[in-house]
Amino acid sequence: CNTWQAQARMLKNNGDGTFTEVTGLMNFHPQSGSTAAAADYNNNGLQDIYCTSQATTATNRLYSNVAASTYTDVTFSAFVMDFRRGVAQAWGDFNNNGWMDLYVGNINSNRNVFFKNNGDGTFSEAALAAGIQDVGDARTSAWLDVNNDGKLDLFTTNHVNPNRLYLNNGNETFTNIAQAAGIAGPQDGFAISWGDFDRDGDLDVLIAGHSYGLVLLRNDGGNALNFLNVTLVGDHDNKSGIGSRVTIYHDTIMQIREVNGGRGSVSQDALSVHFGLGNALMVDSMLIRWPSGMVQKLYGISSNQFMTIHQEGNVPPAIFHLVEPVPDSLYTSSEVMFSWTASFDPDSSDPVEYFLYLANAENDTIIGPLQDNSLLLQTAAWMQDENTNWHVYASDGIDQRRSWEQWEFNYLHAVIPGDANCNGIVNVIDVITTSNYIMGLNPEPYCFENADVNGDGIINVVDIIATVEIIMGGGGTFECGVSTVTDFEGNTYPTVLIGGQCWMAENLRATKYQDGSDIPTGLDDGQWANADYGAFTIYPHASIPGLNSDEEVMLAYGVLYNCYAVDDARNICPEGWYVPSHPEWTQLESYMMTTYNLVNHPDAVSNGLGNALKSCRQVNSSLGGDCITSDHPRWNAHGIHYGNDMAGFGALPAGRRRLNRVFFDIGHYGMFWTATSHTQTHAVNRTIFSDQGSIAGFFSTNYRKTIGYSVRYIKE
Repeated sequence: CNTWQAQARMLKNNGDGTFTEVTGLMNFHPQSGSTAAAADYNNNGLQDIYCTSQATTATNRLYSNVAASTYTDVTFSAFVMDFRRGVAQAWGDFNNNGWMDLYVGNINSNRNVFFKNNGDGTFSEAALAAGIQDVGDARTSAWLDVNNDGKLDLFTTNHVNPNRLYLNNGNETFTNIAQAAGIAGPQDGFAISWGDFDRDGDLDVLIAGHSYGLVLLRNDGGNALNFLNVTLVGDHDNKSGIGSRVTIYHDTIMQIREVNGGRGSVSQDALSVHFGLGNALMVDSMLIRWPSGMVQKLYGISSNQFMTIHQEGNVPPAIFHLVEPVPDSLYTSSEVMFSWTASFDPDSSDPVEYFLYLANAENDTIIGPLQDNSLLLQTAAWMQDENTNWHVYASDGIDQRRSWEQWEFNYLHAVIPGDANCNGIVNVIDVITTSNYIMGLNPEPYCFENADVNGDGIINVVDIIATVEIIMGGGGTFECGVSTVTDFEGNTYPTVLIGGQCWMAENLRATKYQDGSDIPTGLDDGQWANADYGAFTIYPHASIPGLNSDEEVMLAYGVLYNCYAVDDARNICPEGWYVPSHPEWTQLESYMMTTYNLVNHPDAVSNGLGNALKSCRQVNSSLGGDCITSDHPRWNAHGIHYGNDMAGFGALPAGRRRLNRVFFDIGHYGMFWTATSHTQTHAVNRTIFSDQGSIAGFFSTNYRKTIGYSVRYIKE
């Protein structure tokens, strides 16, 4: 996190002494803050990141690690937002319950904050209850066990106020002993590093001052109790073991430490991890979880020693993802295709095997070992009318890795007249399948009830004729990505299936609600700005070179609606379709950033998620071919950002109409209403830009429902 511009950057270590910037793939907020520290707050084995912001207009941010490939912002759902000018953060398990807690130091503020980990993905602010609120004058902070009693204490430096050393009382409260311990000064310590420099069994501190040089304070009273000091040396993982977690058990107590690469404000402790053991003479067991997922165990460790532990053991299979069936999907065919991305064995060339787990409230089963990362499964009777959970384990013969996701699908045995081959679609293949059945060829699979279109219990030529009539008459099942959707006026739109969501693939151009009533239009600037009812408008063709009528604009870019048209109960969407909410747009984005990106196109979002959703039609597009065009519809030219339309969403820049500021940004902005209101007069939108690779969701009070944006809808 950049101190002055608050722009987060992620540099990936290539393992050869070089780094590659991967910021664009990480989903960081543009104002992520000034300092950062990593820890595994949710115990999934991956390092998460907390960034503090010095601006009172921007909150601190917590980013949860998603499958070691990207991050998702969980600041608000985890309840760790704070606007108090944060300058430092420190992770530590202060109450030895196995969950990392978070202390945040603020400057020019009323106090510091302390987020206690609830163990369910959320935190509770507990600084006042714990007595560690300080005075909001912080420079940096750190957790450490200063007296070796087995409980983490807290040290924080201040700008003009004395430092604080909060001794852990063991009842989730603390007592400041800085003055008595002789560590209340020097003040204004910008950076600190704790470590046992004289190897006498307690932790000392090096302070780098703002207006003075380095000060080393030796701990002369902390080694009356026992300790254990552990240095990790990686082999498969990094040499310093950064990102590893060490857990020890003694006297019914569990303690955890993580090896970090820095924390607080420009601070880093010694890379060895230090445990106070109280009066314990022996550590019963130690568990080391390396960043790769390798687990190393040791037993019966004597206290009062400095240990160096070299990495040994087996690296489990690599992280992998589920692909299909997608979450909460409904299947009516007798077979369901299960697939997942391939895993591999990181420390050998041997192939991995897979085990498919399925379970609902009444039944469960394990299928495996499987050599392939897909399986066409015959649905079982016990899956009917029950939500069935599924996940996959990859095994290298020693360790297992569970798929990143655990998903749910639903099986409902339904009769689809004409669908003889049980795939949920009625087409010419079903005619061939039924013909083969009549000729005694016993096709597999075969759904008798579906093929018996007239329901007389006999499969014959009458059923073939009925099946043909279904196909010719459009009576077949809707197939997203193949079928179109039609509005009240007869406008048809292509569809696209993305991650289980069926989207229309063009901007809406309806001028009537679904009950046939007109959507008001022709409003002047004053009427448009003050309308509290649904209305639409068409971007003026006179300001779009190359388009000569309203009809041409509508066909190219659709029309612009205020959000009251989206909210209207008469519905601008056909039956069975609706305008997506903010969470449903987020579902699309998450799918594109994870499963779609990893499975279908490894470089799909390397140039930005917005670019992956844009139509490739662009002035001077670097893709060339049909994508390079000046004809409408198309995006404005840009030297770096261009649409590649990886999933077929085909986002177009229809511009907007803003209150009495009339029309602008066609070719530059594609802006879409969501069905999510922010206030009674404001709503959330999505924006894709010609000069950026991102997609933005805006909640700001600047986005009134009277603005004109494009609309897409999705199928129920």
